[in-house]
Amino acid sequence: MADEEKTGGASGGAGGGGAGAGTGDAAEGELDGASWFAHLKSLGSDIEVEVAQLQRRYNQTFKMLSESPPSFEFAFHSSDPDFKFPLPGDFVTLVVTLPDGYPATPVQVAVAERSSLGAGPRRAIAAGTAKFAKANVGHKMLRPMLKWLDRNLEELLNIGVSLDARAAGHDSGGGGGAGGGAGGGSK
Repeated sequence: MADEEKTGGASGGAGGGGAGAGTGDAAEGELDGASWFAHLKSLGSDIEVEVAQLQRRYNQTFKMLSESPPSFEFAFHSSDPDFKFPLPGDFVTLVVTLPDGYPATPVQVAVAERSSLGAGPRRAIAAGTAKFAKANVGHKMLRPMLKWLDRNLEELLNIGVSLDARAAGHDSGGGGGAGGGAGGGSK
């Protein structure tokens, strides 16, 4: 499908779909395939290439927060058609920071503070992605991590809700909640 056909179609919402969907939405004036690859080759580092790829994929919601260290946010959608977890706006806004030394130093991922997700789901996503990043130190990991998150998002969110319920139960003197734990969602 030509890039022009992707513009404004069904995937024209914030972020253009989950990690499993094509290359994302086309921005006005976006480079065609051959020009895009030439552009990627012209970039000075692997980090610039990874960031450019994510910027292209999540162009409608991608926002660079800092150049040094590179930090950015975007709306992440699950590509699972059976995804059942109710998310405000059907997405999670992720904040990604590439620390000095990346990829020898793990990438840092958090859910944006303004998110209406509870503390448990935010912690579960951060813990799951941190475990993935530590297991992949030394390798470019942004796109593989987002694919992993796409496959594991619902499980992480459910673990996080369980953590919140457990915390609420302890606050009121009640018993524990469902099994799992923050480490359980990061296979």
